[in-house]
Amino acid sequence: MSGLAEARLIVAVALAGLLGGCGDRPEERPDPFSLGYSPEQVERAVARGAELYKRHACNACHRVDGVDAVEAPSWNGIFGQPAKLADGTTVVRDYRYLRRAIRRPHEQIVLPYGASMSSYPQLTPEDVDALLWYIWSLRDPETDAPPDAPASGVQGLDGVEVSS
Repeated sequence: MSGLAEARLIVAVALAGLLGGCGDRPEERPDPFSLGYSPEQVERAVARGAELYKRHACNACHRVDGVDAVEAPSWNGIFGQPAKLADGTTVVRDYRYLRRAIRRPHEQIVLPYGASMSSYPQLTPEDVDALLWYIWSLRDPETDAPPDAPASGVQGLDGVEVSS
């Protein structure tokens, strides 16, 4: 292998390592809704999220019929909506918050629920994206805020009040 080819291989492996390690922290993973997916890709992602919802037993606590369970909120209609946290703050249930809630469920506890959710380290970043698409699909498009327009007067994850 020539010196130039070897250097290119080293750079490619280094970039793959950097990009492969990216995505486990919510602030490092791109917003799946801003990636320009086609309607067919969105449909496949929603279907995969629905399958993961059942396979990983999310449905044991999170309903999708709009009725909150004792241990967890329904996923129906929550995307883009505010959530009151145990520490007294309010956040928007956007992709950043929901990704963090799936990855690190004990960091921000939604009232009136406790810290009963398990973490799911076996979920890949793509699995989490699929679950986010599924949760997003359960919104009421007539009344729920789209991903880029959260409700006004709600504090974002960075502590800055969101305004419309």
